[in-house]
Amino acid sequence: MTSITRKPAKQAWTKGLQASVKVGRKGWGVSEARGKVRLKVRLPHYRDSEVLPIEWNHRQQADVLQLIGRVYQELHPNYDKSLASVIKKVLGSSDKHFEKVVLPWEEIIAELKQFLMEHKNKITEKTYQTNYGIYFHEALNLLNADNHPENGADLLRQLLELKRYSKKPGKNFGQLLKRWADLDNSRAYCCSAIKLLMEHAVEEGCKPAAWKLTNVQYNNLRGASSVQSEKAALDDDEILDLITAIETRNPRWANVLRLLAAYGLRGEEIGHLAALKNPQGEWQLKCTKGKVSASRGRKKQNPPRWLVPLPLIDRAGSCVKWDLVEQIAYGQLQLPVNRNGEQVKINGASIGKFIRNQPEWQTMVQIKAAQGEHLKPYAFRDSYSVRGHAYGISDQHLSPAMGHSVAVHNRSYLRSTYKTMMEAFARAASAEDS
Repeated sequence: MTSITRKPAKQAWTKGLQASVKVGRKGWGVSEARGKVRLKVRLPHYRDSEVLPIEWNHRQQADVLQLIGRVYQELHPNYDKSLASVIKKVLGSSDKHFEKVVLPWEEIIAELKQFLMEHKNKITEKTYQTNYGIYFHEALNLLNADNHPENGADLLRQLLELKRYSKKPGKNFGQLLKRWADLDNSRAYCCSAIKLLMEHAVEEGCKPAAWKLTNVQYNNLRGASSVQSEKAALDDDEILDLITAIETRNPRWANVLRLLAAYGLRGEEIGHLAALKNPQGEWQLKCTKGKVSASRGRKKQNPPRWLVPLPLIDRAGSCVKWDLVEQIAYGQLQLPVNRNGEQVKINGASIGKFIRNQPEWQTMVQIKAAQGEHLKPYAFRDSYSVRGHAYGISDQHLSPAMGHSVAVHNRSYLRSTYKTMMEAFARAASAEDS
């Protein structure tokens, strides 16, 4: 007796996909063809078939239906073009591009991550997770949902409005968080990350062009930045009082603040200081590693620079001296250590974490906020800039000492405060009276 070989039963997703293709499209159907999707149109006056550049698997159902929907709009009701020409038009791609396979979102995100970390800006894993990963993770959840978005603008809109809950262990676990739409910085990062992802999806992942955000869509969803309060700087008395208070509890961290105040350093530069002989044969501090930045996909590192202290004046009118050069030269400057006695890595994050927990700092934040100003740990650097301008030092001289260009200095750093403005006018008034 001859045995009958039965075809394997269709999977549920296959039945669902084939049924969805036929809804409202009489004579249209799909089947598997060597691992890809074959689109077939069988009508009395039109018969054609074409293999779509999409893999035959359950993760690609949304892409299949979206592409077929757009092909149907182009072809129906005239049916005067070949399927191949219509598909190429819909994808907006060349013949070479058409031969590629539309990638699943998981693979597109993985490819973009690799590109960002190994080629474009060569960012770290931590930077990737902070600036991109958290948004891509939630975007993928939305894209894989039953009621998934149909284009890039819908995806970004849903992402900005997404309800989020704290995942950090502790008493706040599960607590409802603010939407990214309500957080100006997060909204900007989210929009930028998804815009980049959609561009990569269309150009490298062969997704339909509808996923790419137009400038109008991006700008509308990004929205205008909220009105920001003015940056705050600290005057000499405020800095000295803060250091004196912290000195009693943690002299090592007080030394960090002394370096920030005296030299206007970036936090991460504290780990790259050396006391060396300058061209005049005098001991001077030098930052041996400049800031690394990225512009248009290219990394740039600022050159090492000589550091010049700007003296702080106490309430008695005396110049405060800390002998930081000598202490570093002889290895005597004590910097923070952890509970195991290991050196703490000093950078913007560790400085911010420490200083925001200090009661004196918290009081100053409240005072500045009442004055319409926003106080950040980076204020030590702005304070250095204000002090330099108060001493009459030009942009051309102050900028290289701070490790940036004159253009960056004028665009990003404070040059005066209300106090220094009033002091300048007071000097002008006294000169007029004399």
